[in-house]
Amino acid sequence: MWGLLGVVGLVAALAATLDILGIFLALSSRDKRVRATAQEFLETLALDCEDRARDLLRLAADDLEPRERVARSQVHVGARPANQAEALARLLADPDEALAALAAYHALALGIIDGEVATTLDERPELRYVADAAGRSLPPQPEASHG
Repeated sequence: MWGLLGVVGLVAALAATLDILGIFLALSSRDKRVRATAQEFLETLALDCEDRARDLLRLAADDLEPRERVARSQVHVGARPANQAEALARLLADPDEALAALAAYHALALGIIDGEVATTLDERPELRYVADAAGRSLPPQPEASHG
């Protein structure tokens, strides 16, 4: 469902005058022909987009089993994190500060502030304010070397 919402957002950005709700409903339809027509329409609409954008659009809109969708998505997002700490470290490293801040808050709430998570927090000092907001303390930042 979230993938389809992303498709709807992309379509809205590509062509503001289109019936976005109609496209979403067509992609969500139980009728294979209706879904296929909507998918063809999106393919045509995205012809001028970069290959990666078209591939992501197909990934979200195509009729795929969940396992197949996950397998195809790994080209874009990398392998699945091995554990919760690795997943949080990846989110903390995201350039989107809001997403990274949410990950920092979650890591603090779970008490996961060692290993990769601590290293990533040390690399993103702008996220340390989250610890203050959460009423938690982080390990002290390493002193910058003067050299």
